[in-house]
Amino acid sequence: MGTIQFINHASFLLDYKGVRLICDPWLVGSAFQDGWDLLTPVEKPVDFSTITHIWFSHEHPDHFSVPSIKSIPAEVRPNITVLFQTTKDKKVINFCAKQGFKVQELPLGKNFSLTPEITLTCDKEGIEDSWLFIDTPDFKILNLNDCVVDTKYRIRKVNQALNGRHPDILFSQFGYANKIGEEDDIEERLEESRHHTERLALQCGIFHPKIIVPFASYIYFSRTDNFYMNSGMNDVAGVENFLHQYTQARPLVLKPLQIIDIAQILQAKDIDNRDAVSFYHAAASRIAPKPVTSGDITIQVLEKAAEDYKTRLKNYHLIQKILHTIFPHIFRDRIVFHVTDLDQYFAFDWSEKSSPCGAEDSHIRISAETLKFLFDFDYGVGTLSINGRYTNHNLPSRVFRYSFIFGNWRNNGELIPLSYLADRFVEKITGARKIFEG
Repeated sequence: MGTIQFINHASFLLDYKGVRLICDPWLVGSAFQDGWDLLTPVEKPVDFSTITHIWFSHEHPDHFSVPSIKSIPAEVRPNITVLFQTTKDKKVINFCAKQGFKVQELPLGKNFSLTPEITLTCDKEGIEDSWLFIDTPDFKILNLNDCVVDTKYRIRKVNQALNGRHPDILFSQFGYANKIGEEDDIEERLEESRHHTERLALQCGIFHPKIIVPFASYIYFSRTDNFYMNSGMNDVAGVENFLHQYTQARPLVLKPLQIIDIAQILQAKDIDNRDAVSFYHAAASRIAPKPVTSGDITIQVLEKAAEDYKTRLKNYHLIQKILHTIFPHIFRDRIVFHVTDLDQYFAFDWSEKSSPCGAEDSHIRISAETLKFLFDFDYGVGTLSINGRYTNHNLPSRVFRYSFIFGNWRNNGELIPLSYLADRFVEKITGARKIFEG
């Protein structure tokens, strides 16, 4: 019937009737400005000479890992077709084509015939995430990865695309993947973790899979400035117990490189996860933080990076001014950073020249390395919202994100993400946030 090999984190390899489709291979290196590491490194390289297709869910580096892509031997790339959601900017597809791969965009929310026996359905969730439904005569798989499918509105959108089909196997994220609170806010992180387990139960109750595979959370926050974020994260043992208690699906915990026969696992009455759970428990006990290293970054280097950032986003200055005028406490015009490793203060200002300043009350505590990253890349604030490599001080996290959100919009190829904002507005008036009842 076919096999599934779990690779790591959010990656698995489906082998079925001549198709070898790997999803989201993150095989080497760290992610999110060196703020995340794999809980267990990939010890054996994937043989890409046998791979026919790669599907990337979205552009985040724990799914679309550029070092992993470039590690694929150049001579086998022309034999591999990269599958990706249809986008306006074509950035991912064009990058992969330049790397020597064949490419295929998947139509959003519509069936795509990969082979006579494999039909794919891919749809977008949020600004950039996407999910994949794999439909064959022998089994059906739904890979939700990071998609936040946890309201009636979002579930209804997925069900409309599935058109009555139900997965035999559901893959879904089981832990938080972004900055939650500050170092002492353990309860806030525990609450977010509870929400993620509730989300899995909700998805099982709606999609009715026979098997639920918790995945896409086998990472740890790996630097000294964000290591505290590991306190409060879900462990897979607790998630497995929760799923046994609150769902009809059978939880399946997979170790890296473990191979399962799909027919056998679907017929099995009981699944023994003890070995895999012990494996991840041992791996979590060995994690340790890496130090912050900012090298030769000076306050003058940061000053130039800030001005280059504003120049790059010149088309957004008017939008920023309008939003600041209407919502001055959310879209801030001026944010003061305490650059901790330099022990200096730096004021970013949209309307005036950004420059060093006195030791006034700062809004954000951050290393020089991370602040330069914020300015150097359009997706900088998005990355920081995920890796948590800063500390809020007298400024809510959402205000920091919104004040620099324009780089994210530019990175996604939109002046203003009107379709996303409209979608979230419809969700706000039609779908409740939590509908799980345990």
